Amino acid sequence: MEKEKANIGQKAGAVWHKLNETGSITIPELALKLNIGVEETTLAVGWLAREDKVFIERKNGILHVRNS
Repeated sequence: MEKEKANIGQKAGAVWHKLNETGSITIPELALKLNIGVEETTLAVGWLAREDKVFIERKNGILHVRNS
């Protein structure tokens, strides 16, 4: 369990840095840019959301994420 948490935390850091470059982006697009799975990307975004570091909004029915 701890190893998985550390992996998600590491992915959260990668997400954070990529969001600084991209601005608002969908989770599938973000996963593609990071070359990681959508599930891992979603977990990392959730980690950052819990820390109030990202803003998630729905545009035309699609979730977008950006740094807060």
